[in-house]
Amino acid sequence: MKGQYKFNKGNRKIGGRDIFCHSTYEANFCRYLQELKETGKIKDFYRNTTAYRFSKEVKVRGLVIKSYIPDFIIFLPNKQVEFYEVKGWENDKFKMQMKQFDKDWGSVISLTIFGKEWFKENLELLKGLKGYEVMKV
Repeated sequence: MKGQYKFNKGNRKIGGRDIFCHSTYEANFCRYLQELKETGKIKDFYRNTTAYRFSKEVKVRGLVIKSYIPDFIIFLPNKQVEFYEVKGWENDKFKMQMKQFDKDWGSVISLTIFGKEWFKENLELLKGLKGYEVMKV
């Protein structure tokens, strides 16, 4: 039923580390990132805490947005850095943030969004990961 989705925020023990996740989507995505780390496809990953300020304020239905914090920072074996965002759903606020983020930071920061479609397409892979949590996709 609409409005009854449980986000399930909290720390998860993944790869021997406590990682804060805002949702079951993020928790399972961390398990996926851990698998990529263990197989050498990425060097490491962390919950990102750096806010990227916008050159101008973004207003969505009376809400003023001044910055954006991508979910995860990914360190690749070739020493490049990428940012990943996990989204089970996109609202107007997120769409406006992405538009402004792309204008201000798109030329210097690589941001990949993993949305509901990615989770649907990769559900069987995710189910095979250690500690997988059942999620609604």
